[in-house]
Amino acid sequence: MQVIIKILKWIGLLFLSSILLVIALPWFPVIADSFTAKTQKDYLSENEVRLDLTQADGNFAFDDAFYENRLFMLGEMHGYSRVQSIDLALLTHLNQRLGVRDYMAEIDPATAIIFNHYLRTGQDEALINVFNAWHDERQSQWGNLDFLKKIRSIRDLNVSLPDDQKIRFIGVDGPSKEKFVAMAQTLSDVDDDTAYAVNKMLLEANASRVDGRSRYRHILSNIALMDKALPEAKFYGLWGISHINKVGTNGSPSLAAYLNSGTEKVSPTFKDAVATITTLCVGACSNMIPSGAFPGIPNPKNGELYTEAPMSFDNGWMFRTRGIGAAKSVMGDAPNMLFDINNPGSPYIKSPALVGSSGYMSMIRSFHIDGPAAENFDAVILMNGSNALKPIKGEAFVFTK
Repeated sequence: MQVIIKILKWIGLLFLSSILLVIALPWFPVIADSFTAKTQKDYLSENEVRLDLTQADGNFAFDDAFYENRLFMLGEMHGYSRVQSIDLALLTHLNQRLGVRDYMAEIDPATAIIFNHYLRTGQDEALINVFNAWHDERQSQWGNLDFLKKIRSIRDLNVSLPDDQKIRFIGVDGPSKEKFVAMAQTLSDVDDDTAYAVNKMLLEANASRVDGRSRYRHILSNIALMDKALPEAKFYGLWGISHINKVGTNGSPSLAAYLNSGTEKVSPTFKDAVATITTLCVGACSNMIPSGAFPGIPNPKNGELYTEAPMSFDNGWMFRTRGIGAAKSVMGDAPNMLFDINNPGSPYIKSPALVGSSGYMSMIRSFHIDGPAAENFDAVILMNGSNALKPIKGEAFVFTK
C-alpha cells in the first residue's frame, strides 16, 4: 500500500511539475532577452526618431542612403487604426522629400482606377461601392472607415500639390474581381491619364493570364509591367507584414525578397533598391479581425462580421516579439517612435530580436520571419497603443465585453 501511495505522489509531483513548466515556458525567451537588453537600448537611443502624427509629414527622418531606394514599403498586421495615419504621414513625407507620387497598392488595378477617379473628381459613389463590397461580400479588413478616411485625406493633400506631384494609385494585385472591373469600365472617359493607362494595361494583363495562377505570379508580373511603363518613378505602398520581409517569411520568399533580389524574371531595376519599415503595436492595442477568422470563443452575439480583440506584440503569455522590452524602454511614453536598425554597430544583425516571437499564440500558429531584423527591415515603428479599425457598416463585436 505504501508503495502505491509513493507512486501516486510521484505521479502527482510529475503532473504538477509539467503544469508549472507549461506556465513558465513563454517566459524563458523573456529571461534570455534580458541579457542583451542593455546593448539594444544603447543602440536604439542613438538611432530613434520621435514621430509626431499631428504634423502632416509625421516628423519622419531617415539617413541619406534610405532615400536612394526605388521602392518604399510600410508593413502592417492588418486591423490597427493608427497604421492608416502613419501610412498617410509617410506618404506625405516621401512626396515632399522625393516627389514620390505612385502608390503601389495592395489592391487590383480596377480598384486603383476607382480610387484615382475619386482623387481626381471627388465623386465617391464607386469608391463607396468598393468599400461596401469589401465589407459585405468579402468580409475583408479593407472594408473599414479608417482606410476610407485616408483616401479622402489623400484627395485633400492632392488639392495642395501641383499636377505632376499629385498622388495616384497603381494596383498591382490580382486577379481583378468582375464587379470592380465593371465599375472601373464606366469611369474610363474620366481618368484618361498616365495612371489610368497603366492600370488599364495591368487590368488587361490580369484578365489574359491562365486561371489558377498564384497571387504572387500576378503581382510580380504586374510590377514588371508597371516598371516598364514608369521607368523613372519611385514607388511607395502599405502592405501586409508578411510581404515586406526582405529575407522571407516562414521559409518562403516575400514580395520584398523577390524584388530586392533583382532577378530577370521579376524587375531587375529593384535590385537592392527596396526599403522596408515594419510596424509593431505595444500596450493597449486593439485589432479588427473578420469574425470568421477569429480563432476563439465566444462567437459574435448578433452575427457581427468583424470582431475587435486585444492584440499586441508585447504580451508575454500570448504573443511577444523578441527584444521588444528594450524598444519599449527607449520609447517611454512617446506615442510613436521610429528606430533605424541597420546602421553600423547594430545589434540586430545577428539576433532574433524584433523578428523572433514567443508566447502561446506563436506556438499555435507559426509566423516566422527568416533572418535577422537588420536584413529584413530598414526601420521599425513602435506604436504605443492603437484603436482597432472601424467597419464601414455597423459595429464590430467587442471580444472583451
